[in-house]
Amino acid sequence: MDKQGHLLVVDRSHYRIRQIDLASGQVATVAGNGKKLFGGDGGPATGAVLDFPHGLAVDSKDNLYVSDKSHFRIRKINPNGIITTIAGNGVRGNIGNGIPALEANLYGVTTLAISHKGEIYLVSPSGFVSIIRKIDAKGIIHNVLDTSDPKYLETIKKDKYRGLSASSKIEAITQFSDLTFDSKDNLYIPDRINHQIRKLDLKGNISTIAGTGESDYFGDGGPGVKAAFRDPGSVALDANGNLFIADTANNRIRKIDTKGIITTFAGNGRHEDSGDGGPALQAGLRSMDDLVFSPSGELYIVGSITHIIRKIGKDGKIETVAGNGYGGYAGDNGPAVSAMLKNPSAAAFDSKGNMYISDMGNNRIRKISPDGTITTFAGSGEIGWGLSGETVEIYFQNFP
Repeated sequence: MDKQGHLLVVDRSHYRIRQIDLASGQVATVAGNGKKLFGGDGGPATGAVLDFPHGLAVDSKDNLYVSDKSHFRIRKINPNGIITTIAGNGVRGNIGNGIPALEANLYGVTTLAISHKGEIYLVSPSGFVSIIRKIDAKGIIHNVLDTSDPKYLETIKKDKYRGLSASSKIEAITQFSDLTFDSKDNLYIPDRINHQIRKLDLKGNISTIAGTGESDYFGDGGPGVKAAFRDPGSVALDANGNLFIADTANNRIRKIDTKGIITTFAGNGRHEDSGDGGPALQAGLRSMDDLVFSPSGELYIVGSITHIIRKIGKDGKIETVAGNGYGGYAGDNGPAVSAMLKNPSAAAFDSKGNMYISDMGNNRIRKISPDGTITTFAGSGEIGWGLSGETVEIYFQNFP
C-alpha cells in the first residue's frame, strides 16, 4: 500500500508496477515500460546484467557458455572476457526449430553441454515434461528430444525397463534436468520422475540403462538396470567412461562402470554436510545440483541450498573447496573456501583448470583458479529481474 491507500501490485509478466485505487477500482501503471532489464553484450562480461545464471559449459577454445535463465537467452563469454548472446530472443517459450538460435524462444534452460562436434545442447524442464534442443555450428537450433512427443512416449513403452507408476501402469510423465556425453556422443539423461537413466544414441534410439523405476535404494554390485534410485539428478562421465549419478533423495552418488555394474561412490545416506577430510563413502551429502569432473579427474559437487562446492579426490576423500556455507557475496581475491556463494547451480572447467561457478543467487559467474583464489568473472550483480521506466527505476532481489 502507498501513503494514499492505493494497492501496489508487481505485474511480473509485463515488467510493470500497477497501482489499484481500491475505492474506484481503477488500475494505473506507475513504473516500468514493459521491458525487462538486459544488457552488456559486446562489452566486458563483468559489466553485464545476468538474471538467474544457471547452466555452464566450456568449449575446446575455452569459450564459456552461460544459460541466462530468466532472460531466456544463452550468453557466450570469450577468453578475453567479452560477452555476447548466441541464442534466445528474450521471449519465454520453447518455440523455434530449424531457425537461427537468436530468433528462437527459450524457456528456463537449466543445463548446457557441448558435444564432441561442438554442438551446444540445452535442457529445458517445464512442469512434468522436458525438451532437449541443440545449436549447430551454423547457429541453427534444432529439437532433439521432447518428452511430450508421442513418438518418444511410444519408444519408452517398448523399453523392457520402462518403469512403473504406483498404479502399475506405464509411467508416461518424464522430466530431465541434466545430460552428459560419452566419447561417441551418446547422450545420458537422468529421468527424475521415473527414477531411471536413459541413453540416446546417434541414431535417435532411446534405451534405459539404469533404474527399475522404483523409488528406492538397492542394487549395488549388480546391473544398473536392476538397481533403484530416488530422484536421480545430475550426471557426469569420467575419462574412462564410468557414469556418475547424483542419487539425490538417497543422498548418495552412484557409479555405473563400463560393464553396467552399479556401486555407491559417495554418501552414507544422511541428509547433511559432513565428513570433510575423510572417505567420501562415509560423508553426508545434502545438495548435489551439479556433478562435474576437473581436467585432472576429480569430481566436484555443486550444492545450491548449501552454498558450497565439494570435491572428491582420486584418493576417495572429500573436502569443501568453495563457499563457507552461508549464502551471500564476499571473498573475491581470497581463498574460495572462505568466500560466500549464494545458491550456486552449476560449474564448468576450462583447459587450464580454472573452475567457473554459476553463482545464481548473486547473478554472477565466479572463477576459481587452480591455486584456489576466487574472483568474479561475469555479472555486475545488478538484479536482472526488474523494471525500467522513464521516471523511476526499480530492482527486485529474486522474485517479488
